[in-house]
Amino acid sequence: MRQNIPLVLAALSIPVLILFVLSGSRRPPQREESEVRLLKLALPDSASADYIENPDPQRLVIGITRDGSMYISGALIPDERVIDVLAVEARLSRERSSGLANRLVCIMADEGVDVRHVRKILNWCRSPEIRIWRIEFATRTDPGPVGTDAY
Repeated sequence: MRQNIPLVLAALSIPVLILFVLSGSRRPPQREESEVRLLKLALPDSASADYIENPDPQRLVIGITRDGSMYISGALIPDERVIDVLAVEARLSRERSSGLANRLVCIMADEGVDVRHVRKILNWCRSPEIRIWRIEFATRTDPGPVGTDAY
């Protein structure tokens, strides 16, 4: 009986191997426009900006394109959902003593964005339900080619 164990294991591993080969050869499904994609933003430059070597991995990055569309983690998100995400992030990071949320929000706005889109996020963050106070703005620290910043 003990001598048959390797034979049984080999027989069981062949179907698993075939399953992995077949599933790996399938073409991944095409993503819709609203799903994750790489954003090319022309960030504004700033002579006084500091380069952050190791940004906070817990920060929430909100990208805003020229037309005012907002992206979180590369996915297009409608305004109502951005508010929901901010509310959840605030709830998860709220400090009991101050009542303020300790989540860091980074706004990556294309330099051609109308300021009203940035102001919307700022107003949402300071609303009584959310109360996120740690906000940073992404800028270019070097005057390199415009439009090369990826998010």
